[in-house]
Amino acid sequence: ILACDVDEDSIEIARENAELNDASEIEFYVGSIAEDSPEFDFVCANVTADIIVPILPLLVEKAEIILILSGILVEQENLIADELKKSGITKFEVQGDGEWISILINAEL
Repeated sequence: ILACDVDEDSIEIARENAELNDASEIEFYVGSIAEDSPEFDFVCANVTADIIVPILPLLVEKAEIILILSGILVEQENLIADELKKSGITKFEVQGDGEWISILINAEL
C-alpha cells in the first residue's frame, strides 16, 4: 500500500493512525501521484474536484482495476463525469452522502 498527500501534517496523522491499527504495510510519502508512480489494482483519490480534474488521466492510468474518486461536491458531479468521458470512461457509479459524492470506476464491469 502506497499513500501520499501533499500536506505533511496529513501524512503524519495517517502514519500515527496506521501505527494504532497495526497497518505497518503502508508506505507514506509527502507528494502527489506522478508519471513514475507505479500502477495499482486499487487507487483512491479523496480530494476536491479542482484537484482531481488536472490529474484524472493519470489516476485512470495508474488504476488497473478500481478507481474511487471522493471528496467531490454534489454540484461537481457533471464536471467529473464529463472529464471521465474525455478519458474514455463511460461506465461509473456515483454514490452520495449529503453534499458529497464518490465515484467508482471498475474496469471489470
